[in-house]
Amino acid sequence: AASMDELATAAGVSRATLFRHFASREALVIAAGEQAIGRFVAVIDDARPEEGPAIEALARVAGGMASLAPTHGLLALQPLPEAVEAEMLERARAADERIAALVRRGVSAGELRPEVPVAWVQTTLTWLCVGAADGLRFGTLAPADIERLLVDTVVAAVRLS
Repeated sequence: AASMDELATAAGVSRATLFRHFASREALVIAAGEQAIGRFVAVIDDARPEEGPAIEALARVAGGMASLAPTHGLLALQPLPEAVEAEMLERARAADERIAALVRRGVSAGELRPEVPVAWVQTTLTWLCVGAADGLRFGTLAPADIERLLVDTVVAAVRLS
């Protein structure tokens, strides 16, 4: 909800410099969103969700997603033009499908709870990152705890016990 003036001050640049790079707040949010999508895809690549036991792969995915919380977590709350949002979601589709395949593999292998829908796991990962970002912003969560909390929460929710 910060204004361009507040963003410029926080970035340590003048308002004019910020406007030279981003014509509007919307342009800045779109650029940040595009960067976040690129980081999300890279996190999923690094997590290698196709490798190893599903529960371990899911923990790697969740740990990687936790790394997005401090810098990109609150972007999910920013309104975007519908066409821009659709394009960003399309760019993330392959990474989302890799998460979905991981969950399906885990269910088939008897590692993950079959009654937890794939979409719920994906939604939980996303919104836990948003919640973590909010906790960091308010100072109610310690940065050093985010990965552990996010991984433990996701794994506990889906592990077949």
